[in-house]
Amino acid sequence: MKFILSLFFSFFIFSASVFSNNYWMDVEPGSFNVKGTVYLAPLTYRTVLINKAGIIPLLNSAPLEKNVPVRFSSTIIELPMPNGINQRFRFVESPIMEEPLQQANPQIRTYLGQGIDDPYAVVRFDMNPLGFHAMVISPNGTVFIDPYSMNETDYYISYYRHDFRPAFEKTFTCHTEKDNNPPVYNTNYTRTGEQLRTYRLAVATTGEYTSLLGGQSQTLANINTTVNRITGVYELDMSVRLVLIANQMDIIYTNGASDPYTNNNGSALLSENQNNLDNVIGNANYDIGHVFSTGGFGGIAGLRVVCVTGNKARGATGSTSPFGDPWAIDYVAHEMGHQFGGNHTQNNTNCNANPPTAWEPGSGITIMGYAGVCAPNLANNSIPYMHGGNIFVEFIPYTQAGNGSTCPVVTNTGNSPPVLTMPVGGWTIPKSTPFSLTGTATDPDNDPLTYSWEQTNTGPQGHPNAPSGNAPIFRPFPPVNNGTRIFPKVSDLINNTQTLGELLPSYERLMRFRMTVRDNKAGGGGISSEETLFL
Repeated sequence: MKFILSLFFSFFIFSASVFSNNYWMDVEPGSFNVKGTVYLAPLTYRTVLINKAGIIPLLNSAPLEKNVPVRFSSTIIELPMPNGINQRFRFVESPIMEEPLQQANPQIRTYLGQGIDDPYAVVRFDMNPLGFHAMVISPNGTVFIDPYSMNETDYYISYYRHDFRPAFEKTFTCHTEKDNNPPVYNTNYTRTGEQLRTYRLAVATTGEYTSLLGGQSQTLANINTTVNRITGVYELDMSVRLVLIANQMDIIYTNGASDPYTNNNGSALLSENQNNLDNVIGNANYDIGHVFSTGGFGGIAGLRVVCVTGNKARGATGSTSPFGDPWAIDYVAHEMGHQFGGNHTQNNTNCNANPPTAWEPGSGITIMGYAGVCAPNLANNSIPYMHGGNIFVEFIPYTQAGNGSTCPVVTNTGNSPPVLTMPVGGWTIPKSTPFSLTGTATDPDNDPLTYSWEQTNTGPQGHPNAPSGNAPIFRPFPPVNNGTRIFPKVSDLINNTQTLGELLPSYERLMRFRMTVRDNKAGGGGISSEETLFL
């Protein structure tokens, strides 16, 4: 049964000519009253007014994903891009709540879409009492659409991730619990995407967190947006989907004085959350547990604990500003990444590096790195991708053969991963000489492919401009639509400049690179990856 998204919205009627037959109208930022705290501050952005009277019937008409795959959907939405154009997406309703929770909360809906104008683009978006939220992942730029301010459901900003600046200073420290059973890192996995693994997620909140959001209903909406964005990344990179448990409301606490949690102590929250979820939800009724708080401790999580009885709820994230891209991607996706087996990728000194997986110079920039909080920083925020090493050395082995394979619901996607052709390694290049790497791939389903070349050397930790041994010297960049990467960037070669994290080798050393190819299929991406080695 489908519920109608209209209960919490007061409709404003606009003439068809004002909105020009779409769902968004451009407005000047100073032309309306700001209702609450502005928690997002991109350098540049597009401000739009939503046409609720038009968009809600459209959302209500979307077929359910289980009935119609997104590629066959005839329901189309236009979304406002930061550059002033609107892009079309086919979409379906794609719930990330178990059915009893979804039926009890018809005002909260999540959707999945594939680009029409940009076939590489995948979108996950939602509509709930806190408004409309979207994340578009594309080689043409990751785009976010968020409310202009807290308590705002009419006016929105559309911005590129690379233009984002938090309105509040970003502070984050991540710790992982000691792993008594470290894995032998597995490099034999080279492809994934034929199957989607769905895990039941229990997200508890401290009373302080719920108070900040304004109550249980608003907190569930916030959790839903956060998990929808994380799922958007995990589906494409890990073939993993997260679904909130049926009894989710039982662990959204409203009183910080009486809840079972220590809001400001991440270490204490781990054992508190494990005990509480087992007692309230029951071990058999969830696969991964996490707790959200407003404590400023950052995050802490157990490694490889998903599906593991007595440990699977050992994950906590705390921030005084739990909103937007930094919260969902930099913080929570990072901490849950640990629970799925992922380690840190940054190679900076004194930043909680993990030597066997320190594949990225400096702060790192993929989700399991420390972008923005580990100077010298490659960027202020993470790019919404996992490093190919995390994916194929850690996540895929854990979810498909390790303990993480024992509890998900596995469904066939009907998707076939790309087929790679890699350059043969073993060659030698002169020191301080620019070079390029080229790989090719074909897709059995003719999906549009994106490519990323990432270094997978590890070596002594240190400043990215002063490497030693086989330390990484080339940073990851977001995937692009061709299989060639030039080292360093062409713009640096032309202008005689240097991008931090791009340094030609000036002494004899090994160079190892991984090419990862994605087919960008909404709802369960196909990915293939292999390595090459040279001197």
